[in-house]
Amino acid sequence: MNITNTERAVKEAMNFALTAALKKSPRSGFGWVLLDGQGRYLDSNSMIIGADLLKLSMSVEKFALTFRHLVLTSDPVTAMIDQERLIQALASSECKTITIGFCSDVQRDTPWQQWLSTWKGKVYNLPHTQLTEMLSAGPNKVLLNGLPWLTSISTANLHGAPLKLIEFKNEFGFSAYIRELANQSSVILYTASQKDILECLDKKNFSEADQLICEVDSLPRLESILRYCAMEKRTSAVILCDIEFLQQLVCAGKCDEIVHHLGLISAEPADVLLQQWTIPFDLWSIITSDAIGKCLRLVLRRNKTDPITAPEYRVNNS
Repeated sequence: MNITNTERAVKEAMNFALTAALKKSPRSGFGWVLLDGQGRYLDSNSMIIGADLLKLSMSVEKFALTFRHLVLTSDPVTAMIDQERLIQALASSECKTITIGFCSDVQRDTPWQQWLSTWKGKVYNLPHTQLTEMLSAGPNKVLLNGLPWLTSISTANLHGAPLKLIEFKNEFGFSAYIRELANQSSVILYTASQKDILECLDKKNFSEADQLICEVDSLPRLESILRYCAMEKRTSAVILCDIEFLQQLVCAGKCDEIVHHLGLISAEPADVLLQQWTIPFDLWSIITSDAIGKCLRLVLRRNKTDPITAPEYRVNNS
């Protein structure tokens, strides 16, 4: 089947929007492109979901008389933007077509969905892909469970003895990697043992929004902060923690992704006597592993077969 120039332009626009969103945040990125009637580019932008409720609406308002096609990586429900403002902007514009990469099936009968049911333009909801589902993981978890996506960053030596992240500060790329993870999030949490690494991090994320930075010392404290973050539309968080707190996170099912550093440092005799703990690899899979100077970085994600993250799971389930 031949692809028209307009169809090709829309496909390129979606790829552009997805790439921009991915750079902002792999778990909470949102991007969009505005095209004219011939499929020519007019405007685009991206952000971490929750960072700016009006940025898209302002773009639509600016090009209201010239654009005809709006390309979104996810729908306004998942993107958590001001639906009423966007609806008003689109209703006053010359937009004829909207293409959406990911549509939420968590919340129904929203103002956006009600408006679409009466809008005279065309709407194309594309099939979900691994990328669009990944970009929407943070906001979707907020909509489903009232908690943001949580990535833990930890370290220990080969015997399970605790180490500080700051000990690897000068290893090539170590600090830059952690800084990028933090900048792709909206919340930075830390245990007292890892406070020193904060000096390597920025106060604003990739959407130029102020980071919420909090110390946590218990799981109840952590959950309280995360629920507040969800209400504030902060959909992706990182926690810099020691191995003991990581164990609590994993056992309680509070962590979505693990970035663990195995320090290739000789253990003191006393360290060998510490109680051993290993990640339950029947529930977690190693996605990547990289040697970073004196440590080995493992990135793990929970298996889809884990009942904690199964589609039918809800916070109130027993």
